Amino acid sequence: MEIMAKTHLTKRAIDAATYEGKDNSRDVRWDDEIAGFGLRVYPSGKKAFVLKYRDGQGTQCMLTIGDYGVFTLDGARAFAREKLVEVAKGTSPVEVRKELLRGDTVADLAMAFLAHVKAPTPTKPNGQASAYDTERRVMKVLIPAWGTRKLVTITNDDMAAMKATYDVRKKFTEGNRVRALVSAMWNYGYIHKYVPPSAPNPVVGVAMTQEVSRDRYVTPEELPRLMQAIENCPNIYIRAIIWLYLLTANRKSELMTAKWEHFDELDATLMVFDTKNGTNQLVQLSTHAMAVIKQVPRMVGNPYMFPGAKEGKHLVNLYKSWANVLREAKVSGVRIHDLRRTVGSYMAQAGVSIQLIGKVLNHKTMKTTAVYARHAQQDVRDALEQHGDRVSAIRRGGRTARGS
Repeated sequence: MEIMAKTHLTKRAIDAATYEGKDNSRDVRWDDEIAGFGLRVYPSGKKAFVLKYRDGQGTQCMLTIGDYGVFTLDGARAFAREKLVEVAKGTSPVEVRKELLRGDTVADLAMAFLAHVKAPTPTKPNGQASAYDTERRVMKVLIPAWGTRKLVTITNDDMAAMKATYDVRKKFTEGNRVRALVSAMWNYGYIHKYVPPSAPNPVVGVAMTQEVSRDRYVTPEELPRLMQAIENCPNIYIRAIIWLYLLTANRKSELMTAKWEHFDELDATLMVFDTKNGTNQLVQLSTHAMAVIKQVPRMVGNPYMFPGAKEGKHLVNLYKSWANVLREAKVSGVRIHDLRRTVGSYMAQAGVSIQLIGKVLNHKTMKTTAVYARHAQQDVRDALEQHGDRVSAIRRGGRTARGS
């Protein structure tokens, strides 16, 4: 418990002071001359002058002025008076000190921004959906290239050169994503005082490159081989989650972070939070998807449907497992995300309407869905039920006519 009694601080009293707290509690001798000014005595015997005050928002702050010996009592009192004047003018000395202590390299900003993206919030309990890709680009792209450089030295020429490198490697998509990350980071840096307002955002003058939409999906000829390879996955959780990608068309991050508490077996639904378009989605589960989920064992102490290697955490990386599936199936050029496109394409071939495909894929606008379908009238669950029947028929070795 903190000692709250006030005393008149003198050099003799300070020299004689010893720690009187319990269990490492804070021991402060508050001065009766200046409100909020005091001497803190540590269990080690160290002594330091402190100042307690409330900032403009009413939040209580504690500023350590400095060690006794470095500051004299008179010097510490004079310092405390100066800071209280600043507080009266609306400035918080604690926040000013924090800003001065912040680093100003790209790595400093990148790590702060990454922590912000990964931090849970009431509406995003798992952090932002893009956290995994953000971390990958921060750690493998930005920090190796620019980490030790001062933020104010990064120019649009640097940004253009980096984007051009990844444009070549990834057919423009990765270059655009890196540019978007840098833009968001710098905007975060302006708000939190990492970047001075006078320093331009390096993306200014570096245009986004027009991207060509991917149209790759698993063909009817490839699907039976891919299904068999999925069935051969030794990890039941990885096997199940890949099946659900194919049967529900949900995005990777949405299924990876799914929790048992959000699964309703009676209604055959799964509530997905923080989707890419910024809304929550009630996923309708077909009988085929339900059959997959019923085979998934619940891991004691882990709330996630698809637990990862770390205790209490969910799956975070399927790249290696997916590569093994493709290798065994002798299928190339298919990403896990292409399974969403596969669902949309097969439903379009079955005549499902563009509106329903948009609902199934949880697209924000019909423009995103326009590539898939033109006509049909059914509810979302019927659409998924038909899709599940189609997939199961192929799995059993049956033939399904295109468009049936």
